[in-house]
Amino acid sequence: MMTSLSSCLPDIPIAFQDAALLSAFAHPDHLLFVGSRGFAHLSPSSILKSNGYRKRRKTFVNLTVTSHGSRGYLASKQKQQGLALIYVLLIFSIITVMASKILSTLWLETKAGAHYLEQVQARQYGLGGEQYASLVLEQDFQKDQDSGRQVDFTGEQWSTPVVDESLEEGRIIIVIRDAASGINLNGLTSRKENEEGMKTALSRLLVNHGLDHSLLAKIQDWQDEDQRTRPSGGEDDTYLLNEPPYRTAGSELVSLSELALLEAVTVDDLAAVLPLLSTLPENSALNINTAPDEVLLSLSERMSSTQVDAILDARKEDGISGFSELSAITELAAVLPELKHKRLGYFTRYFQVFIKASYRDADFYLRSLMYRHEDGRTQVVEREMGYNEIWPELEKELGDG
Repeated sequence: MMTSLSSCLPDIPIAFQDAALLSAFAHPDHLLFVGSRGFAHLSPSSILKSNGYRKRRKTFVNLTVTSHGSRGYLASKQKQQGLALIYVLLIFSIITVMASKILSTLWLETKAGAHYLEQVQARQYGLGGEQYASLVLEQDFQKDQDSGRQVDFTGEQWSTPVVDESLEEGRIIIVIRDAASGINLNGLTSRKENEEGMKTALSRLLVNHGLDHSLLAKIQDWQDEDQRTRPSGGEDDTYLLNEPPYRTAGSELVSLSELALLEAVTVDDLAAVLPLLSTLPENSALNINTAPDEVLLSLSERMSSTQVDAILDARKEDGISGFSELSAITELAAVLPELKHKRLGYFTRYFQVFIKASYRDADFYLRSLMYRHEDGRTQVVEREMGYNEIWPELEKELGDG
């Protein structure tokens, strides 16, 4: 008489009863016990035993039959490990990007700070050069006082450029120029006789450099306070039509750069004539000892290159100290009456100091306008920091391009 297998195993959980049936068809090594303690292969004999598997223990058992043993579990475990590796790589990438950003920002801030310090040091070198120029001009005045002959000409120490490369990690260039060596554009609205003579000289200078003499009228209208337009000039109604609109200054010129604002005038047109002009207070005279030959040639319609050469020769050694010495030049006899009515001088009160100071990779440009008082003291009345239109010519002259 046959007894069913289920009746023989009344106390074995249903999962184990099924396992008993499966054991008849499956190899013992193919039976896998899944529980809280891990995995264990069960033999048919152990399955049939009921010890420890009573219902009251409520033990949860999963039985899996696999044709390849534990490979499924290993594959799952490998997938989990691969996902964890991706997370690790992702976090590492984020940290790397953040660290790179921090380092690059730190590098830029360090570089900016170092450049700022270099600029500060170069600026201090430049201001030191300004003090040096002031001392040189005061010493020159004292020398003139001792000799009893007040004159400023290009053969004196102050007119020699200084290039000092002995500075620690830097160098400095100092160029002193007589600011009264060019025709003064201020005072053109005056009706004084000597100013009228300088207007004629300016008009002649402009024509000699290929510019229209109508530029003189534009400069006068720019400076005067009224709104009466001169022929070929221009007042507010002319400049308010520009984009953007602006008005005339109605006062003396402060800088030669203002000329670029005049109607129908470009910077390129003025490039050749700018070194021959100045914007000093109205009472400043043209220093005949430092005026370029082009300016001297414009002083009279009858002035020839031979007469200009005679002036250059006379001032080369010790300069010309007054009109009496100028009259002693025989070649100037024909133009002396006309020169007498020009606003001419033989020394100057105003000097322009051009300074280029370098420290490591930083360059500092400074243009200072200095006024020398009657007692010889010098005073800075104007500063312009930065590269300006005069420096290209100076660098070409000094070979420091």
